[in-house]
Amino acid sequence: MFDQLINMGRQELGQPLKQQANLNDDQLDQTFNVAQNSFMNGVKDQALSGNLSQLTSLFNGNMNNSSMLNQSVMSNMIPQLTNQLGVSQDKAGSIAGMLVPFLIAKFASNETGTANNGNDLMNMMGLGGGNMLSGLGNKLGDLF
Repeated sequence: MFDQLINMGRQELGQPLKQQANLNDDQLDQTFNVAQNSFMNGVKDQALSGNLSQLTSLFNGNMNNSSMLNQSVMSNMIPQLTNQLGVSQDKAGSIAGMLVPFLIAKFASNETGTANNGNDLMNMMGLGGGNMLSGLGNKLGDLF
């Protein structure tokens, strides 16, 4: 699913990002790699923070629940873009400002499907079962 979202982003935002942010091809590729990692981490963080029902609602089209994911992804993406692309924080914020709302809208659209519950959503994203538990274990391990 994350690959699907990023491919949609590349198709629709690749040229505008390249032109508006003045990115070369390598920077554009890095931007979408960072976007994929940041989006995936944002979803995981929200699920592990107890917001799985809100994520599922968002995935099923309820954009009222988008701010929590937007904030999580943006806070992850901007520093990564700054470090990996060597751009200013303002420019990274501008790039993320184009990408994150687009990715969230696609995440919430019919194009990615629907989920009956949180478990369905986690399975669709490849985060179900053992993957989710191992992520939770890693998070808890960080606390000790």
